[in-house]
Amino acid sequence: MNRKIKIFRNTLLCLQILVLAFSTMWFDDEIKGWWNRTVTPIFEQSTKSPNVTVHKDMVTIKGLNSKRSLHVYTPPSYQSSNKHYPVVYMFDAHRLFDVKTTSRAEEGLDEFLDAASANGQQELIIVAIEASANRNREMNPYDPRNIDKNEADIFMRFMAEELKPMIDQEYRTIPDRKHTSIMGASLGGLMSFYTIMNYPNIFSKAGVLSPSFLHSEKVFNLPDSLTNSDIQIYMNVGEQEFVGMKTVFHLMEQKLQAKGFTEEQLKTKVVAGGGHEAKVWSDGFSEAYDWFWED
Repeated sequence: MNRKIKIFRNTLLCLQILVLAFSTMWFDDEIKGWWNRTVTPIFEQSTKSPNVTVHKDMVTIKGLNSKRSLHVYTPPSYQSSNKHYPVVYMFDAHRLFDVKTTSRAEEGLDEFLDAASANGQQELIIVAIEASANRNREMNPYDPRNIDKNEADIFMRFMAEELKPMIDQEYRTIPDRKHTSIMGASLGGLMSFYTIMNYPNIFSKAGVLSPSFLHSEKVFNLPDSLTNSDIQIYMNVGEQEFVGMKTVFHLMEQKLQAKGFTEEQLKTKVVAGGGHEAKVWSDGFSEAYDWFWED
């Protein structure tokens, strides 16, 4: 009897190990994300620049009944001068500046801009807003759950009509459209494109990195209703991204070219060997920076 119990317990243990192994394989991204959000911050040292300030629950998006934190990068010269600066509004603040706050590799935009400032290049303010647990529908205008109440539209209007005026009051910005940009990656890339198509009177530049154009063919109609074509769009995609990502990227590239976008208005890049990852987005930010402000 004892031998049977022992065999049963060993069999049960083996099954538990197998279940755990398959779960780890199947839910690898979810497990990694949970680990990096909850365990890693305990041991990981912050990598954000002293020029990045996190404002906890600073703003409320009323239509979404949601408080959001802002991660604001100000240039090294901000505290010691009276200068005013261009502003880039960005999505997914948690992954831009600090390894402690991201479940992926950080994009390192603060280190990039600190180095650019030290080299005498254009200084910028970055205002980055955190995503919520409802990111997939709040940052996708074409999510089926947005038929009755388009949460992405609410988010977009907040960025353009409420957040920007507030930042112009709180910080020394150059508030005109020429010096106001929007940028993001993945769904943030989709939202950046969607926003500049709807608010070209407020944003003159958009960084559209690994854009999620796969969700609906309706995204290709956006350029048809563009009211002000005096804008610049930088788009990139990784060579090794998800199936279809490069296809829709090139379709949008062709659509914009057919609408009359010139080489001065549209710049695109396929990142060799790149996946849907921070490396591609860091590369995209630096390329967009050089094109928007340094060429």
